[in-house]
Amino acid sequence: MAWSLGRDCTPSCCTLVGAHGAALSLRNTATAPDGRRLDEHLATVLATQCGRITAIDSYLSDVEGMSAFFSEP
Repeated sequence: MAWSLGRDCTPSCCTLVGAHGAALSLRNTATAPDGRRLDEHLATVLATQCGRITAIDSYLSDVEGMSAFFSEP
C-alpha cells in the first residue's frame, strides 16, 4: 500500500496530519487457524518537534481481545 500523509483514507486505514505530528488510524482483522478472530481498531500517534519524531504512542480498542488472540488457546 502506498502512503500519502493526509490523503490516504480507506475504511481500514486513515492518516491524519496536524501541526505537531500525525496519527494513523488502523483496523486490524485476522483469523487464527483454530478459528479465533481479531477485529480491533488501533491509533498510533506520532509527536514531532523540529521535523523529527519525538514520541510514538499506540492505543488499542480491545487490549484483552488482542492479548487473547496472540496467546495460546
